[in-house]
Amino acid sequence: MPCCFWLFCYYIFIPDFIDQYAAYTLNRAKAENITAAEFAQKQVEMQQYSDMYKNPLFVILLTYAEVLPVGLIVSLVAALIIKRKEKMCNQVYPDLVTHSMGVSYLFR
Repeated sequence: MPCCFWLFCYYIFIPDFIDQYAAYTLNRAKAENITAAEFAQKQVEMQQYSDMYKNPLFVILLTYAEVLPVGLIVSLVAALIIKRKEKMCNQVYPDLVTHSMGVSYLFR
């Protein structure tokens, strides 16, 4: 869902984002006193990003590439925590039965 929100904001509110980002990156590169060859390489790189950002498919792919790894890691950590809590709960309450809908019942 955050990806869709970013795409909406990108196209409606900040369609010149990549130009602003490129300018910021190049200004930062100047401030770092890099060589002229490195600066020229950075300019070419920013121009390539600018050209790629004209394609909506690339914007979508890049957006998901940024968010997807974090989402996967958070999901795996959450699953491990839930699995551990379930195992601990089963040790404390051996008669506890958890159904597929997540509802737990104690049978005596």
